[in-house]
Amino acid sequence: MNSKPANLYKARITNMLKKAFPALIFMLLPALAAGASLPGSVSSGKSTIGITNSAANKNTPGKLPIIDGQEALASVAGDPITVEEFNRVLAQLHNSASEEKQKEEQQGKKDNGQPAQRIDYAGVLDRLINVSMADHEAMNIGLDKLPQVKKQIELYSDSVLMGMVGPKDMNQVKPDPSVERSVYRGLVKEYKIKSAIFNVKSFAEEAQKAIQTQKERDEHRRAVNLLNSWANNVKAGEDFDKVVRVALKKGFAVGSNLKGVYVKPGKMPANIAAVVGKMKVGQTSPLLRAGVNEFVLLKLVAVRYPEGDSAAMDVARQEALKAARFTRFVSYVDVLQKKYVTMHADVWRDLDKIDYTAKNFDIYKLEKDKRILADVKWGKPVTVGELAKAINTKFYHGLSTAKNPEVLEAKGFLFREILAKRALRSEAIAEGLQNTKKYTDAVDDYSHTLLFGVFMDTVVVPQIKLKPADLVAYYKKNIADYSADEMMRIRAIVFKKSKDAEGAVLKLKHGDEFHWIKTNAQGQVSKDGNGLMDFGDKLIYVNTFPKDVQKALKGAKTGDARLYEGPEKLFYALYVEKEVPPAPKPFEEVKDEIKRKVFGEKFMDTSNQWFAKLRKAYDVRIYDDSLRVNHPDDAKKTNKTNKL
Repeated sequence: MNSKPANLYKARITNMLKKAFPALIFMLLPALAAGASLPGSVSSGKSTIGITNSAANKNTPGKLPIIDGQEALASVAGDPITVEEFNRVLAQLHNSASEEKQKEEQQGKKDNGQPAQRIDYAGVLDRLINVSMADHEAMNIGLDKLPQVKKQIELYSDSVLMGMVGPKDMNQVKPDPSVERSVYRGLVKEYKIKSAIFNVKSFAEEAQKAIQTQKERDEHRRAVNLLNSWANNVKAGEDFDKVVRVALKKGFAVGSNLKGVYVKPGKMPANIAAVVGKMKVGQTSPLLRAGVNEFVLLKLVAVRYPEGDSAAMDVARQEALKAARFTRFVSYVDVLQKKYVTMHADVWRDLDKIDYTAKNFDIYKLEKDKRILADVKWGKPVTVGELAKAINTKFYHGLSTAKNPEVLEAKGFLFREILAKRALRSEAIAEGLQNTKKYTDAVDDYSHTLLFGVFMDTVVVPQIKLKPADLVAYYKKNIADYSADEMMRIRAIVFKKSKDAEGAVLKLKHGDEFHWIKTNAQGQVSKDGNGLMDFGDKLIYVNTFPKDVQKALKGAKTGDARLYEGPEKLFYALYVEKEVPPAPKPFEEVKDEIKRKVFGEKFMDTSNQWFAKLRKAYDVRIYDDSLRVNHPDDAKKTNKTNKL
């Protein structure tokens, strides 16, 4: 498919699939179910199913069928959509909503005061049915047999197993006090610095060729050389304060601090902090650029570590605990490797002899090498080719630009990483975790999500065609969405009484000069009074004004005057000194955004058409009447075997 938006979608869906979130279905199709926009759409009000309460317990006691040993809310071609699966998805939605709310609170966004809307449970079930139908169709056309799909499921399955094992005593690990102290000192460390600031005429890089004369360039170069000579004088042993005072007297230095001030590294520009961090007490820095025109010379006078910073201590304690837990985990993995891994030292020695940066070295040839580096109990052996691929991925810019010792170090790290994963997987298998419900549920959820995504990418997306006329039509239809917002420059006169403000507004409407009225009108509030609104003296986007101010100014043009009753029982005569109406943005400027939106609409339409076809082809049954609101005819279906 040549459509750029479609390709963008494919890349996006691939990345999403790699993350393996079971809730992907809700991100891909946010409105496939009628009225469902989760969380946040209004429920039908008929279902009382909750995250922990099944329909069998709350709505239709004892009437839900048992399929494969579990209560089923619905089925597709005989395969159940269970109460447990349904509630698991609800929990994911609940967690996502909670995380979003927490994120908004951290960003300082306030609650809009509206009550939380109930989840559309019928819509949730409808989406699960859509996913199940897509999965069935994907398997019927063999998408589950694709090597990349099988590989993706295998990788995810292994990652689940690896994540299920770890040291049993991890919760008993304590932070190392010496590490905690070291981290704390790093957080609170302060440098006492003396400084001198110098200024040199400088030119923007793009202007040097256009307007700067050779004489000006020479002057600039001489000035920088002179600055360096001042710096060298100090570094050669001359007294810092003396040299700076001479520079100030001659007018070459434009500022200084010879008393010294304590500064945290985080408060310095990164380039300066990096230099100061390597200095010893009593040393003077080289000349450092501190701005476009400014240079700074520094002397490190002292270093201190203030005590009693409770916030820094909390961070230090957490970092030290992380370090202790990491150390414990590494030792745990080392034990597992001795337990499950058998090394082939001779093959490893052969790899150590290779110059990976040589011109004649071919990493792709090494990727085909099937020699075994390590055997793993209950796991695939680690081959030379597998390690070579990891190295090639690590140095994706090319090995020719790297140094051989650097590659050898990376090779060792990558090999240890591969062995650690293999050993963790073997331990999980030894403990029988591959037979647990937690594991099988996770893999099943991921497999469903993956197949659904592959079906959409393979079957639905290629049918979407974007025509230039579609984009232009969308632009014209939604022109208001692609217009610059209205702006106004407002002048205001504030009064204590409504009638005084009304009189001022009337005079402004009749053409009286604003400044004359503001100078002579009676009953005004003092300009430094409490609660006064400040409109400034610049053009401001109208949609940034308070809602009631926007209402008062609605429809106003340049020269108009409006009355506004503000807070604190104050009355404003608002004068629109200048109004800039909304103006459409050029089509080319918003073309890419329109492509994404039109593609999204077509994707939704095409998806809905496909799900309608699938609903006719597969036997869909819903066993809770309150969840059949979107498709009341499902109960009338009979078993079907026809495929699209």
